[in-house]
Amino acid sequence: MTARTAAWTCTTASSPFQERGTVALGPLTAMPSVIVETERPQQAVEGFGASFNEMGWDALALLAPDAREEVLRALFAPGAGLDLSLCRMPVGANDFSRDWYSYDETPDDLALEGFSIAHDRDTLIPFIRAAQAHRPDLRLWASPWSPPSWMKVNGHYAAALPNGLAGMVDNGIRPDQVGAEGTDMMRLEEPVLAAYARYFGRFVDA
Repeated sequence: MTARTAAWTCTTASSPFQERGTVALGPLTAMPSVIVETERPQQAVEGFGASFNEMGWDALALLAPDAREEVLRALFAPGAGLDLSLCRMPVGANDFSRDWYSYDETPDDLALEGFSIAHDRDTLIPFIRAAQAHRPDLRLWASPWSPPSWMKVNGHYAAALPNGLAGMVDNGIRPDQVGAEGTDMMRLEEPVLAAYARYFGRFVDA
C-alpha cells in the first residue's frame, strides 16, 4: 500500500478546530475490519453520512453565522469536505436530544389527535434545511429510539436505569418500570401496533 497523508483538525473544550500536523499512513500491520476491493465490487455504496440531532444544532448555534456556514459547507457541500449525502434523523427524541419527547404523549391517544412535530421545528428541521442549502440532494433515513411512552408496558421512554455517560442524568425511571433484558417493552396489542404504524405515516407526511 502506498503511504498517504491526511489532514487532522482537533477540538477540545478549550481549543476548537486546531490544525494538527499531518499523519503518515503506512503499510498494514494487522488485518483491517473493512477491506474495500475496488477491482471486484459486490455492493454499491449509496452515500456516507452522520446524524442530525438537537445538541448538534445547539453546538453549531454557538458559532458566528459565517463560521457556522463554513462548517456546514465542509460537512455537506459536494467536493468541499466530508461530502455527507445520506444522513440519519431521529423519530422523536434520541440520546442527543435536549430532553425526552415524542410526537404524541397524550395517554392512549390511538387516534393520534395529539400528534405534532412542533418540537422539531426549533432544531431538527432548521438543521436539516441548513444542510440542504449546501446539499440539495441530501437523503435522509429516520430511526426511532422509543415509541410514545403510553405505547410501552412500563409507561416510560426508557427500559433501564441510567448507566455510563447516561447515568449523569436521572432518567426518572422507577425500579418497577425497568424492563427485562431482551425485551423492548412495546404493548403488543393490535390497536397500539396499528396506532404506531400510523404514527410513522404521520411522521413521514409531516
